[in-house]
Amino acid sequence: MNLLKKLMMISIILLLFSACASTGKKYDKHLDIGNNFYNKGDYQNAMLEFEKAIKLDPIWWGGYLNKGNCYYQMGEYDNAIHEYNEAIRLGPSAWEPHACIADTYLQMGEYDSAIESCNNAIKLNPKIWNAYFCKGNAYYNIGNYYDAINEYDKAMQCKPGNDGAYWVYYNRGSSYHELGKYENAIRDYDEAIRINKSLNFAFNARGWTYAHMGQYEKALSDSNKAIDIEATPDNFDTRAFIYFGLGEYNKALIDQNKAIELIGTDLKKNNAQHFSFRGDLHIKLGNYDSAISDYITAMQLDHNYSKAADGLTLALSKRGSTTVVSLPSPPVQTAKVAVGSISITSDTAGIIIIDGKETSYSIKAQGSLKIDNVHTGNTEIALKLADGKIGRKLTAVVREGQMVQVNIKYGPATSAILRYALIIGNADYSEFSKLPNTVNDARDIAASLEKAGFKVNLLLNADRRKMQDAILQFRDNLSRNPQATEGFIWYAGHGIQHNGENYLVPLDSGIKHVDYLETDALSLAFLMNSLKRAGNKTNIVVLDACRNNPLAGSRGGTRGLTVVGYEAIPQSTLILYSTAANEEAADGARGERNSPFARAFLNNINSETEFELTFKAIVRDTLQFTNNKQAPTRYGLIYDDFYF
Repeated sequence: MNLLKKLMMISIILLLFSACASTGKKYDKHLDIGNNFYNKGDYQNAMLEFEKAIKLDPIWWGGYLNKGNCYYQMGEYDNAIHEYNEAIRLGPSAWEPHACIADTYLQMGEYDSAIESCNNAIKLNPKIWNAYFCKGNAYYNIGNYYDAINEYDKAMQCKPGNDGAYWVYYNRGSSYHELGKYENAIRDYDEAIRINKSLNFAFNARGWTYAHMGQYEKALSDSNKAIDIEATPDNFDTRAFIYFGLGEYNKALIDQNKAIELIGTDLKKNNAQHFSFRGDLHIKLGNYDSAISDYITAMQLDHNYSKAADGLTLALSKRGSTTVVSLPSPPVQTAKVAVGSISITSDTAGIIIIDGKETSYSIKAQGSLKIDNVHTGNTEIALKLADGKIGRKLTAVVREGQMVQVNIKYGPATSAILRYALIIGNADYSEFSKLPNTVNDARDIAASLEKAGFKVNLLLNADRRKMQDAILQFRDNLSRNPQATEGFIWYAGHGIQHNGENYLVPLDSGIKHVDYLETDALSLAFLMNSLKRAGNKTNIVVLDACRNNPLAGSRGGTRGLTVVGYEAIPQSTLILYSTAANEEAADGARGERNSPFARAFLNNINSETEFELTFKAIVRDTLQFTNNKQAPTRYGLIYDDFYF
């Protein structure tokens, strides 16, 4: 759930400036009538009155501002911006049109333009909290949560009053949640609730955060309060998630059914997550046909929703079918189902086997093969090569009138796949023990991945801001073409766990006690949320951070890293730890260039072996190098074959 998905800033700026106060001017009558229509939601008639006011005073900028607000409320954003720009031309010293333009760009998803307009408003009036608030929301939506929090802090310094403060606390709490700083988020939600107990949003968000902290009784209490105040799809969705965490899948399904019922028939792209989550519940309950139906619905609503594609693959597999990948676009628009990729090594005269029937095709090593007249329902497809071998089988769920498309790849890894790697090696700590191998490990892993075709960003001895910026840039690279992009992250350095949360320790960290972790370290939740937002095809995250606890003794913290919870791992993401949870990983012996784990990893990077077998080899070699004292572990799941 995106805690800001309701975007509570939508009307705050506009309502403040929906009409300028009566001034004794000749247009006051039309202004008052227009205001009444506007407040009743009758924007067409409101606009007519504002136009009459403009005719009486064509140089009054407020009339154009109000007219722009009407267009905004009707969703005609381009027309709204046109009117706001006219207001700016006539009132160059007025900050209000800039703020309204910023809010409009925010709704259009043009976040850079929104930030620029907020800055213009702030130049004209540095004390207007709305502009800082809107700017914070823009940063939130592009995933720059630290910058968002900074803007919300500035908004609070402008003393927005109780109505504004509620939303600032709410949105700042949501930003802290995305960073994994759950205690900070709870404090902000507490303040929002203290200000206004009659609104459901902060109760719902606080329950969501308590659930991520594993405090399900508190989470359930807040969720129940939110539903008592207002029975919304989001509130039922949150309680379903809480029941999911408690293992009460039948109760979760009842709530998710209610959430989807409340959405109604006017389904939009952002409703895909509701159906996908219900599909997850059906899988838990063994209702695989229902799960498949929900995942298909989610993919039709948002054809780039990788979680639904991964869920569909899993549902088909559990029902006894084989691999499937995402729909490239809604079937109702394209009448085409892409069922997966088959690897071949050269152009070949091959045979496609459809439900046991063979048909000859001339198959190219790149591109796709479209197959018409496939019967509806579950269709099994396989490729039989000239040497008689049959490639892996694929399964398509076909509806009437659709056409199946099989994507053909060259070899184990096709050049069509974009591959990005972020490699971080921190060693020269001043406050904590220096690590002898991490920089060498990072350099060698980076060099190997570059040879394998990855675009590599190598960070050595990085401070917190450099690590954060690199992760955000990595996320942006992955999200440009998510369905054809693979990501790899390697972190070697100090790592700490505290209260069930994992933290990566930057080089500039002056952490004296666990109380400083949230401000001076980088939470693993920040990295996980960045990958979730990228939504790309496949990710592998390697954490060689399970060394001795740098906060041992009175300063708190626990050695090693703890397991990332199931709900926190993005879809089609595999997390590898260099050793078991809560255990320490070994550095290399004196004179050795690499740690045992890195040496094992480097020994097994090759383009011929699928990663499932590669990981087993890494485990075997690590155990051998450490006399069976260190066993790498993994969590999560990837659904496509992965080759270095």
